[in-house]
Amino acid sequence: MRQENVGLATYKGYVLDDFQRQALAFIEQGRSVIVSAPTGVGKTLIADYLIEKAVAEGKRVIYTAPIKALSNQKYRQFKASLGEEQVGIITGDIVVNSNAPVLMMTTEIYRNMALTDPARAADIHYLIFDEIHFIDSDRGVAWEESIIFAPRHVRLLGLSATIGNLEQFTGWLSEVRQEPVALVVETHRTVPLIHRFYNFGTGIASLTEINKASRRGELRASDHRQLVHAIRKHYLPALCFSFSRRQCVDRAKELLREPSFLGREAVDRVQKTLKEYGDRYNLEDHASFTLLSRLLHKGIAFHHAGLLPVLKDLVEELFEQGLVKVLYCTETFAVGVNYPVKSVCFLEQRKFDGRSLRPLSAQEYMQMSGRAGRRGIDQRGYVFTLVANPDVVELTDYSKRAIEPIGSQYRLSCNSILNLMRRGMEEQVAIAYRSSFAQYLNHRERSRLEHELASCETRRVELLGYICMAEGQDNCPVQYRRMQSKLRGLQREWLRYRRRYLERKCRALEAQVSAVIPKNCPPVTQNRCRRAKRQLGKLQEEATFLAERLSALPTADDWLERYNRIKQRLGHLGYIDGNEILARGELASEINFQEILITEFVFAGMLDELTVAEICSVLVGIDYSARYSDFTSRQRLPFLRN
Repeated sequence: MRQENVGLATYKGYVLDDFQRQALAFIEQGRSVIVSAPTGVGKTLIADYLIEKAVAEGKRVIYTAPIKALSNQKYRQFKASLGEEQVGIITGDIVVNSNAPVLMMTTEIYRNMALTDPARAADIHYLIFDEIHFIDSDRGVAWEESIIFAPRHVRLLGLSATIGNLEQFTGWLSEVRQEPVALVVETHRTVPLIHRFYNFGTGIASLTEINKASRRGELRASDHRQLVHAIRKHYLPALCFSFSRRQCVDRAKELLREPSFLGREAVDRVQKTLKEYGDRYNLEDHASFTLLSRLLHKGIAFHHAGLLPVLKDLVEELFEQGLVKVLYCTETFAVGVNYPVKSVCFLEQRKFDGRSLRPLSAQEYMQMSGRAGRRGIDQRGYVFTLVANPDVVELTDYSKRAIEPIGSQYRLSCNSILNLMRRGMEEQVAIAYRSSFAQYLNHRERSRLEHELASCETRRVELLGYICMAEGQDNCPVQYRRMQSKLRGLQREWLRYRRRYLERKCRALEAQVSAVIPKNCPPVTQNRCRRAKRQLGKLQEEATFLAERLSALPTADDWLERYNRIKQRLGHLGYIDGNEILARGELASEINFQEILITEFVFAGMLDELTVAEICSVLVGIDYSARYSDFTSRQRLPFLRN
């Protein structure tokens, strides 16, 4: 949806682009808006405007983000611009000024608020979803329930750079929110990206040049240090994405062998910041702080979700000041955090997703590569992919791939059912399913399949009109010729072998052929009949495939059946008694992962004698995310195979 460019021409000293002016105009009209634009073109400026507008009008606004790093960054930004009393933050690590007009939080926390504290959620006027495409992640249920259960008066602003089916997504939002949600799309990057590959045998090269070198056997074994050395002079600062926390640390340590990336003045600034953090948080004896100190003195760092929050803050602060020139990081650093660089390096094109080692998706690649190119600083951003293996068989040019459409990860959980029961909203289960993005996509897919099946039936009737009534019978000219051909073959075989059973078969077939008077169909009609029969066979196969896909789509009855099974299980376990929530159920409703297991631990007294540190260790084990090495260790260690 588009409209004329109206409203503000500048904001915060920036001349607004057309898509920003369109989005702000929709916000001024009180509309919900989805903004899709490449990373680095100024999507967050729209959120900044909305937050300042809400504060000026005395309204409350919540800014949700998929990761704590982004929540922390926005909290620091708005605390500086709006004042400490106007801004608060709620994450799993910290709660500050929770009643402030502007709250930063992760999406899961807002979802919990919407389900467990509807009075507080009703006080919100605007809800901002940064990186809203996370609705298709393993955590996507939090996004869907936040959207479904947000009060109707709340207006939404969704920001993303990587949604392949925007029309579908906006259509669902309009349906579930019962309002026409505006869509603003920008496809042009202010700072264009240059995509290149690197191998020690070729240097920085295009994919075509890499493929030619591969065919000539000119590729060499290469590593990240050689890549960093190649880009050191012209392409720093750089993000080097590695999809393993351990590799981030190990590769940063390996780069210590290189000369420092910082001058004396920059080293002094780093030392000052390190001393401030060390004194403030008593970090001098912490192993990760000691290692980061060595790295940061040379302009190197690593960043991943397993770092202590204070150490992540340290790295982010120095990176923002331009004192980190090479940062080894996992993909979490690319999620919304506004730390653009001159170049982005991919150290591999495959990642372990907790289940298997798979190629990157175009969405993941675009999300990470979009960090390259600093608006107002760089004329171009650069993306380099390391070709480490000289025997590489296939490389993907992600710059030419379309972004995949997003789907739904919505599912019923014990936690969501218990919370609906607590709020007396059991009847909302069917509504929640009918309102989910999954059901919206299923409905559209069902309509599409039914339409294609109807088209198949129409085509089938049309083809049957070209096939005469004699088709497949003996008097069909085509079938009659086949019988004659078969008879001649039998006669040749009988003349050769003189077997009695062949003689009997020949006489029987001769009698059958002589009794037939074939229809006198012209050749054109016969050819058309044959073609129609072949097409009819293919059409029947297609119709069978479509019917199988249609029958496999889940229905509302399937959803309600699952709901009843979970509720029955909760009753057997002592979490509910009919529609009454018991003590176990009250506790489980407040836990958002492995709620049944943790509740059983508590009621069995297994945590009673543990220290806080020991309880944290148990919870980490419960919420453990599998790593690729967990699956490959059996191959390396023979005793594990037994």
